[in-house]
Order: sequence, then structure tokens, then C-alpha cells
Amino acid sequence: MRVRHLHSFLQERQLLKISSLEELSGRRLGIDAVYWLRGLPCYPDALLGPTGEGRAALVAAIREELLKLKEIGITPVFVFRGIEPPGHHLFSQQQPQVEAWEGYYANGREAASPQFAGCCSRVPPDAERLALQLLQQLGYEALHAAYLTPPQLAYLLQTGFIHAALAPPSVLLFGLSRIITQLDVEGSFFTWLEKSELLQSLGVTEEQLADSCLLAGTDYCLTFPYLNLTQFQPGSSCFSFGSAVEFIRQAPISSYLHQFPSDQMKFEHVDGYCVGKCLLSYPLVLKETGHVEIFTSGSAQQPARAPLPPKDFAQIVGLRLPPAVYVHLAQGRLSRNIAVALAQGEWAEPCLPTVNSVEYAEAFSEATQYRLKALLGGEGATETGAHALPPVSCSSSLKRRWHVSAAAVAAELHRQNKDSVDLGFCLEWFANAPDQQKQHLFFGESAGVAAAAGRAAAAAGADMERRALQAAVLFQLLDAVGLFTEGGDSTVFGAALAAVPPVQQEAIFVCLELLKMGLLSGDPIEPPSGKPYPSGVQAVLMRPYPGASEEETSAGTVQRAALLLQRIASLLPLRINQRRPWESDICMDFMGYNCVVCLIRSALREVTEAALVSKLLKHAELVEVLPRPEASQGFLPLFPSSGYTLGLVTRWFLHYEGAAELAAFEAEIRAAYPAAEDPVSDLCAGLKLWQVFCRLLKSLSFSVDVADLLEDVHCAEALVARQVAATGIKNHPAFKL
Repeated sequence: MRVRHLHSFLQERQLLKISSLEELSGRRLGIDAVYWLRGLPCYPDALLGPTGEGRAALVAAIREELLKLKEIGITPVFVFRGIEPPGHHLFSQQQPQVEAWEGYYANGREAASPQFAGCCSRVPPDAERLALQLLQQLGYEALHAAYLTPPQLAYLLQTGFIHAALAPPSVLLFGLSRIITQLDVEGSFFTWLEKSELLQSLGVTEEQLADSCLLAGTDYCLTFPYLNLTQFQPGSSCFSFGSAVEFIRQAPISSYLHQFPSDQMKFEHVDGYCVGKCLLSYPLVLKETGHVEIFTSGSAQQPARAPLPPKDFAQIVGLRLPPAVYVHLAQGRLSRNIAVALAQGEWAEPCLPTVNSVEYAEAFSEATQYRLKALLGGEGATETGAHALPPVSCSSSLKRRWHVSAAAVAAELHRQNKDSVDLGFCLEWFANAPDQQKQHLFFGESAGVAAAAGRAAAAAGADMERRALQAAVLFQLLDAVGLFTEGGDSTVFGAALAAVPPVQQEAIFVCLELLKMGLLSGDPIEPPSGKPYPSGVQAVLMRPYPGASEEETSAGTVQRAALLLQRIASLLPLRINQRRPWESDICMDFMGYNCVVCLIRSALREVTEAALVSKLLKHAELVEVLPRPEASQGFLPLFPSSGYTLGLVTRWFLHYEGAAELAAFEAEIRAAYPAAEDPVSDLCAGLKLWQVFCRLLKSLSFSVDVADLLEDVHCAEALVARQVAATGIKNHPAFKL
């Protein structure tokens, strides 16, 4: 829970103490992960943000900071936020990027860089999930709090699990006596705050300090409106936290709650103050027992008695979930988005996309249906509060429960002559399974058959049982997105995906979802109602391509086909040197489409998580066969998000008109994209994905009406063939089409 201007007020009053980092050596430091992520170094260049490549920069920054902590001798314990009640977005609002993009297309990258620096968040939307996953894979302790992070840190301190905490100063409101606010490795010091000295300096009690924070404004309550008036800011024209303290010293907060200019403003503010007060008075934490309880400050041996929350407490924090759900959330198996949806009965994106579009709104609607199907169709749905979720477009597939035995997986692996379970394996299995076996797979088994399967699993060992769990989760994922018919057969999309090589499966899976939603095309994205995109966006997309006739160019046929190719290629990442600034072109249309792709990937990832956790809720013993986090790579598809920069490289390739020699082409593309580590190899991977997509679309054309898209594909294939000959790229070792 952040408090408006509290940190700057403490700095101005010189209330933050400074100590040597040596004092923290050998200590376990609890870290508010979101607070820590927001304080990581900025991108090397402001234009990296609008390329969507902030995730790679974030990973590099995290690794660098972890090395610094290791050198100091600090053992970090990262605590990520859990089920947070919905609040306002005043702390997280970003300036709209439209003006920055207008500046870019009108005046160039140099002029637009300061504008992008001011409106692009340094932390990508999925930064928390990415950071948690990375930290666990690297072997660090990282967990989700059940609800708010501050009380969870306070509980870990009380139990002795950690020795100190790095978090914003507002954490003191949850019972901590002192808090570390900053680590400065270069300066070899850290800043910290003592609550008793803060109270003495301000001349207030703990309750008055809490009320001052509520009056100043938090994530859940707006600033008391009269505090924004200049007459209450002596010597300053802006808000000061000190004014809120003075108000509370003069009268309790209740005396101010009827002094509002309008009833609507009164309702908004008073409701927020009540929510904030309730969260401070009844903080929920996940305890060592695996249960969620109200945290009370005190010693670990003699904790204070927990107060009874108000009767409508569930309207603030949501429905109470089964203990196992909180454990899976804490251990990172379940994303906080799913936990929030289960507890609060609604699914909402935390913020608008970087570039909003009509396509994004359509994708959000479709993705929400997928997520709800996964939650409602899981085996643990009736136990987790999923009944509170809104209606979903139902089919009989929601009634299916996938049961895969280790013995059946072993037999199918032998039949397919494979040694691993993936999407293609499951699709191939289902397509060729006899009807009787399909009945066992998705309608469940009798007690006798289940017992026999259990004995076979025990004989097979944990490895084969792990593969059986993999297969069950993948079947549930494929079913949730509609790749199986209600009658129990594979759809044409499922059959097409089954033929895709494993290395391209995840990217083609995303392609198919975009195609099914009607969002895969070479048409530029459309702005939502209101102001149109800058004119320069269309001008760049309509630039003529080499070899195209004047008729094709004027009709936009080649441009549409080329844009389709670039969008397919952008599904793969471009490896970027994070120590170099992005000095190449960017594209607003690509960024908008990337937002759509990232949304689809996020939905697929969350459907996979929901399928896994629903299985574990029903069969808790399967937790034992899960791989450790540091060895979980490849266990289930992650659908990682990336930027669109490989699409830019592909566009440059399609416009290339230089010497028809590989050496010359490679030199020019490296000069055009100096931040790319190996642009030609990555381009070859993108062209390979394009070829796989072309084969898939042609196979679909016999059963699905994709005539318009197929026409664009044929046009793009001709364009690629010309450029392959014009660049000499076919002589590159990575070029194997």
C-alpha cells in the first residue's frame, strides 16, 4: 500500500538513517518484489520501451542486481503481491503514448525519446510473473503473498524467517518497527527508518500516523481534496504529506469525512478511507500452517489475539479460497490474476495496453472466455469459488475431466517413438486413439480402473507419472481453446497443429488462436473510437516494396501481404544486446499488434496454469512429481511474451536493394540494427516460421475458408523468394527452408 509523497517527505525531513551495507552481510533480507522491480535501473535507451522488448532488459537488470546482493552476502527472500482488492490507478497512471508517437513520426527518434521516457513504464505489464519465474529458476526464494505484501513481510519478520525487510516506508503501518527503504551498492550504504523516531518527530501516535496516510492518499483511498489547495501547502505550490499530518494532529479523521464539495466526492473518498482502514486493521497473511489468517503484531511466542473483521469483509478482499489455492499461489504455480478472479468473481486487465486498438478489445473478450472456461472446467472449480465468476459460453467440453495414466502415456510414447510429451504428442495421441480410450481420457475412469492405473503409475515411477500429469494438463489446455470437438474428435485446427515441428509449436499455436479470432491479417490495426493514429503510421506501412508492380502497390496488395509476413516473424524474439541502446526504427502499428499477441499469450499461459492447479487440487499427491522450479524448463508451455523487433528486421529485409551478396547484406543489416546480436540468424528463424505457417494455412484451406489470407500468403511467398535471391541469405548456415 503506497502513500502519496510519504517517501519524499521523509527525505526532506532527513528522517531516513544511513548505515553501511556490511551490517546486512549474512542476513536474510525480505524484499517487496514490486517495490524492488520499480527501483531497477532504466533501459539503456528510451526507445527500447515502445519496441516491447522491456522484458529482456528487465531480465538483464534482475541478474545484475542479484549478483550485487550475492557480493554483499545478502540472502534475498522476494515477496510478490497476492490478491489485492481493486483500487484506483492514480499511482500507476501513465501518460498516453499517442503524443510520443506523433512526435516520433513528425520529428524523428531524437525528438521523441524524451517523450517516450516519460510515458513508457520501466516495468512491463507481466514483469511480476517474469521475475518470479526467473528468480525461482535461478534458485532464489520467491513467493506470492496471500493478499498484501506488507503484512506478509511483517509476519516473516515476526517468525524469524527473515532478519530485515526492504520495502516502502508505508510498510511500518502493518506492525514493523523499522524498515529498509533503499540499498545503494555503489555507495556501500542503505537507508532505513525507525518507526518510534518517526512518531516522535511528527508528534503523533501510530493510529494518527495511519490516519495521516489515509488522508494523504493511498492505492485505495484518494487524497482528501482540501489538501490539494495551495493555502494548505505553506511555501510550496504542490501537495505535501506534512499537511495531512497537521490535519490529523488538529482533529481525528472522522471529523473530516463530512466536509466534501459534493455527495459524489464524499462517497468516493469515504468508501476509500473505509477500505484502507479495514486493510490496515485486518491484514491477511499466509502462515506456516498453510492457512490464511489475520496478522497481529507481537512476538512469535505470544502473538496478539486476532480481531474479528466486519461482516462485509468479503466485499473488500473477496471470497475466502481453499488453503491449497493460496499455497499454489505462494509457490508460483498459480498466477495472481487467476487467484484474483476466483476471489473477486471478475476478470479485469490491470491497465490499458501500450497502444490501444479495436483488435485489442476483441482479443480481450475472447481471451476472457478462454480463461473462464479453464477456471470453470477445472476439477477443483467447485471448491475454489469459480461459481462466482460471470457466465461463459459453454460447451460440453467444460464437463470433461482429463484423466491420463502413467501406463497409458508410456504405451503412447512407445507407439509414437517419442521420449517427451508436448502439444503435438497429445494431438497425435487423441487423433489416433480408439473411441474407448478417448472415453477413459476425458470422461474419467471407474474406481477399479483408477486403482489399477494408480498401481501402474507407482510401478512406472515419478518420471512417467510426471509425464502423465503433463499430458493431462495439455489435453485440458487444448480442450479449453476448442481444438477438440464436443463429440470427442480433433478439429481441423488441432490436426494442423499436430503436424507442426516441436520448435515452432508455441508460435504456431498463437497464430491459430489469432486466426480463429479473426485477428490474423495484413491489415493495419484500427484505433478505438476517438483520435486516429498519426498519419506517419500508414505512410510507413504503405511504402513500396522492390519488384512489386505499380498496380500491386497502389492497391496495397503487396503491403498487406508483407505486413502479414512481418507479423508472423515478430512472434519470435530478436536477441538484443542489453548494453546497447536501440538506435533503429520503431512502429506504432507493430506495437499495437504486439499488445494483442501478448494478451493471447498471457491467456494461454493462465489457462495452462489453471489446468495444472485444478489437477493438483483434486490429486494433491501429484505435487510430489512436479519438477523443482530450477528444473521446470520445458515441463509445460510458457508462451513467453516478447517484442516485435524481429518484425522490423523482416521489413528491412523485404525492402533491401543493396548488393546481392551475403557479406554485404549482413554488414548492412548489422549497421541498421546495431543492438541486435545476430540479426541474420534470427531472421532465418522468422522465415522458417513463415514457411511452417504457409504449409499449415494451405492444409487448412481444404476445410476452412481462408481464401483472402491464402492470396496474401502467395503474394508474400513471391516477395520472399525475390529477396532471398537479392540478399544471398540462402548461403547463411541458419537458412534451411
